[in-house]
Amino acid sequence: NAGGKRYGWNLQYRMGRRPLCELYPEQGSFTALVILGRVELDQALDRVETFGVTVRQALETSPRHHDGCWMYIRVVDPLTCQQDVQDIEALIVIKRKPAVQRTVA
Repeated sequence: NAGGKRYGWNLQYRMGRRPLCELYPEQGSFTALVILGRVELDQALDRVETFGVTVRQALETSPRHHDGCWMYIRVVDPLTCQQDVQDIEALIVIKRKPAVQRTVA
């Protein structure tokens, strides 16, 4: 997806029609946009201690809206990037609805 003249391009990840996250690559880093709804935000805040510094700070400082929050998480530090990526993946797991288990009757 082209983000316009000023912003370059991004990758959008979806499950069906539901957006999971957007990644904005940069030189030596990237920014992830994860949008959490109200329920998802509460679930993430319940386990905020399990996240690293970068994602914890994004969770605590991102502006809240009536339906959740938009978190821009900038992954820049080589010392914390592996933890940051794992934390972003954990947020996506929270965001993703679990698969429906179908039973055969």
